[in-house]
Amino acid sequence: MFISSKICFLELEKTGISSIKKFLKNHIQEGKITRPHDYVTDEILNKKLFFLGSIRNPLDWYISRWSYGCMMRSDDSLFRNFVKKRFNISRINNIDGQYFKKIKYLKNQLFKNNMNLESLYSDPYNKDNFRKWLKELLTNKKNSPLAEHYYFSSLYLNFGYMTFRYLIMFTKPNHRKKIYSEIKNYQNIIDFDKNYNFINKFVKVENLKYDLESLINELGIDKINEIEIVNPSKREKNLDYYYDDESLEIVTKQDKFIFDKFNY
Repeated sequence: MFISSKICFLELEKTGISSIKKFLKNHIQEGKITRPHDYVTDEILNKKLFFLGSIRNPLDWYISRWSYGCMMRSDDSLFRNFVKKRFNISRINNIDGQYFKKIKYLKNQLFKNNMNLESLYSDPYNKDNFRKWLKELLTNKKNSPLAEHYYFSSLYLNFGYMTFRYLIMFTKPNHRKKIYSEIKNYQNIIDFDKNYNFINKFVKVENLKYDLESLINELGIDKINEIEIVNPSKREKNLDYYYDDESLEIVTKQDKFIFDKFNY
């Protein structure tokens, strides 16, 4: 998170956040950078700041999320939660109810195939590995190895991981728990986002320079530095290289909300 007396930037991972934070820090000297991927609190929300978020084409986002894991391995949280066996009950204690699903979650952790999952992270240029990884993440709903709260959300069966991460990051704190019980269909997501999203402006990775320049003009801040692209992933840039018809359909269907809202 980047926070100042004027603005608060919330970080959806792999949406240009390092570049955005560096640009904001260069232009708003009194601003502070907190822990990565901090959530907004009621205290911050009540300060009536200008709230900024960032977004990316879901097709590009999943490639970036996977290729980052290929490079960082155990230093990437998704890699750890996807590959490692997670039995610590404290990880799921804050999920209300869902006792049968908690048992299923622990069973999935016990029987997950670590070696097979880890092999999918062997090479960020291996398109076959990406497609297998994507299907394991988004279509293996019954026996998912993923040790994250996405598994317990009401979006899990029908909607994508990116949509879940988007809602978790940009939903008002008092309503975040509703993500685990109240979202059953596409219209629910639209209504939920309309009612509980607190972001004033989104910048797109694809238009990062233009959107950030528009932002500082909007805030009445003089431009000092050009935006610098920080921490790019090692990967093939052409989306068509990674996607076949099946994987393309999976993402466009499960993350339809992101495509529709942001005109991707």
